[in-house]
Amino acid sequence: MRLNKRFSYFRSTDEKPPERKRNWGKYIYFLVLGLIVISVIFYFIDSSIHAEGDGQVIFDKLYIQHTSDIRVLKIFVKEGASVKRNDRLFTYAEESRGDAALRQASDSSFYSPDIEREISRTIQAIQLRELDRKGYEESLAKLKSGYDTIKNQALLDAHYPGRLGEMAESIRNTESLVAKAGEEIRIMKEYLGRIRGINATASARNLQAWQAAQSAQSAAGAKTFLALEDGVVTRIYPNDHEVVLKGDTIMEIYKPEEIAIKAFFEQEDIKHLRNGAQVSIRFPDGTRATGVIRRYYFATQPLPPEFQKRYEPVKRTVVVDIEPPNREAGLEWKQYYKLSVKVFLRKSI
Repeated sequence: MRLNKRFSYFRSTDEKPPERKRNWGKYIYFLVLGLIVISVIFYFIDSSIHAEGDGQVIFDKLYIQHTSDIRVLKIFVKEGASVKRNDRLFTYAEESRGDAALRQASDSSFYSPDIEREISRTIQAIQLRELDRKGYEESLAKLKSGYDTIKNQALLDAHYPGRLGEMAESIRNTESLVAKAGEEIRIMKEYLGRIRGINATASARNLQAWQAAQSAQSAAGAKTFLALEDGVVTRIYPNDHEVVLKGDTIMEIYKPEEIAIKAFFEQEDIKHLRNGAQVSIRFPDGTRATGVIRRYYFATQPLPPEFQKRYEPVKRTVVVDIEPPNREAGLEWKQYYKLSVKVFLRKSI
């Protein structure tokens, strides 16, 4: 009996077992999951510690208005100019109701009555000649239609051919009438344009003369409006010699030294607001700063459109004024004027 021969393999102690490949995808998955969990935890912790609001960097603004109707005679500053206290802004004269009524009544005297009547007569003459031309054109169309009909009948010996000559002569005469009416209308329109130009020139001169007389009369009682505070002129509404009504804004002056942030917090955060509290500010470029609550208002206001989410009901918020802690910080805030910022307030326990 022959036994089967088997081969056996022996592993020496010097050989190393094959290395298992690492599953990097699993490590990345758990790393990302851990970061998400940590971010959520930090968000809830931060939201429980800080109240967040939207804000905007603004300057205090001064509106220049007057308590009565005035005529601005001459403006001495331009938009963007810096002014100091007691600098001259403009001169003005107070307008009375009688002056306004006189100015309104005198509007009709700027035009020449004779030229106005001539303009009316010319317009009427042009309209009448246009009616004549329209009648001539209708007659011409009927004559041409009849001429074609008689011409066809003459070919069939239904009409005497001499009739065609008579109708051709009538067509030529009517065409002459249409052309003559058109030429007369053209000449009258040119004349109308010339007399209208003369009237406009005369009215402009009369108006300028009236305004000059009014300005000279106002200048006799002119007053000067002085700047009440230091600032920068950002907007000028009227021009020289224009009338400004009572309560209308004449100028807007910003006071860059009085920069602040107007912030908007949720109504439930009002219990954490207090004057003098310190807040953290994050500007659009990521820069962070601190500010101090100067005041807050118990009356709520609608959230400005730039912070309001579309298709959501208008939200009413608590308004807070925040000022820089020192002058140096205020100078840094100027570069963010009119930009939106995030404001964080530590909640009181």
